[in-house]
Amino acid sequence: MLNLKNYLCCLLLGVVFASPIFAQVPVQKNTFSGGITVTNNGISLLPTFTLGKPAAIFDFAVKSKRWSFEPQLRFSLEGKPWSFVFWGRYKVIDD
Repeated sequence: MLNLKNYLCCLLLGVVFASPIFAQVPVQKNTFSGGITVTNNGISLLPTFTLGKPAAIFDFAVKSKRWSFEPQLRFSLEGKPWSFVFWGRYKVIDD
């Protein structure tokens, strides 16, 4: 009976202390995403920078926990650079 008692005691201590010992620190997750848009009028955020003819817009995003960098590269369909917009964002309130 004493042997069973020691065994159960060791098992209980092992279960209680095993979780904090083998717990892993969560790895910070960085993400990369992108998209391509083709438009027939080359509209921009500001009317002054509107191209007025067909264009391709390349959107990219690199995100970490709170910081993100989101460049937007715009080209006419002839391949000439139209405009580049670089967004940098910081999330004040963490989700």
